[in-house]
Amino acid sequence: MLIGSALAAGYYYFCPSIQSVEMSDLTMANIEALANKESLDPGHYDVETQITDHFYNGSSYKQSKVVNCYEGGNYACSPGHYYRFKKEDGSWSSWTPA
Repeated sequence: MLIGSALAAGYYYFCPSIQSVEMSDLTMANIEALANKESLDPGHYDVETQITDHFYNGSSYKQSKVVNCYEGGNYACSPGHYYRFKKEDGSWSSWTPA
């Protein structure tokens, strides 16, 4: 009888702590799953941009730009190839799709 009482008391004190650890792991897994889902929402990308200067007779006259989009970032993105020319006053024209 004394052993049964000790086992019951041990179960009462230790099992709730084991259950709360399992619940904590489950909660953590749910939080991670939600975080992964949010980072993979459509329309959110990591953006990689590469701009190349084109030279003629030592002067830059044109720039070309390549934009790559990778899912999982925090930005909206429109992938593509663009170019712009240097104007006579030295400023650049706006980017034009290639």
